[in-house]
Amino acid sequence: MQKSANVFWVYALEIGGEVVYYGTTTAPKRMEGEHRAEGKQFDRFTLLEKLRTPEEAHYWMRIYLSTFRRKNDGRSPRYNLSLVS
Repeated sequence: MQKSANVFWVYALEIGGEVVYYGTTTAPKRMEGEHRAEGKQFDRFTLLEKLRTPEEAHYWMRIYLSTFRRKNDGRSPRYNLSLVS
C-alpha cells in the first residue's frame, strides 16, 4: 500500500504575470502536465505555499482567491470556474 503524501501545495498558473488559476496538489509536476493536457493556457506554474494537511492547503487557496477577487472587482481567475468560498 502506498503511503499518502505529507506535503500539500497551493499553486498558481499565470500568463504574463496575471494569475489565471489557483489550486492545490500533492504532485506539482503531474498537476502541471494535467493542466497542459486539458488545454489551459499559462506560461508559469508557481508554488505558493507548502503545507502539511489538505485542510491547510484549502484554507490558503481560499485566502489567495479572496484576495484576487477583492483586487479584481469580485472576478475570479480565468480557470477557477467553480466557486470556492
